[in-house]
Amino acid sequence: MNTIIQNAAYCKICNEIVVSKERHDFETCNCTSISVDGGTYYVRRSVKDVNLYEELVLTVNSTFDEIINKLVWGTRGKEGNVKLHYFLIKSLDINHLQAILDNVKNIESLHEHVIKYWLNTKKDK
Repeated sequence: MNTIIQNAAYCKICNEIVVSKERHDFETCNCTSISVDGGTYYVRRSVKDVNLYEELVLTVNSTFDEIINKLVWGTRGKEGNVKLHYFLIKSLDINHLQAILDNVKNIESLHEHVIKYWLNTKKDK
């Protein structure tokens, strides 16, 4: 069995990334088209149309390419006072990526490596 490291999905209708962090953590997008459940214990989806969402599940067996393209980052804004929103790390700009590295203490190793990968990639362009 593959160990789940990220249980998430992207709704193509409302452009929201939905993440389940814990067992029985049933989360639904704003337009209610997709729901994600199971955290790192199991993957369960409830969808209105299978063509209108993108799977963002990552496991310990995911390839490097899958990880750098699907890993998400949750943010509550610069001041920490807005609703938690998730974004693909690859979609964040250089300033945001650098701010994460500069300000987030105890960042998970996987997130740190992916952020550094995208920082280096984007700086070279």
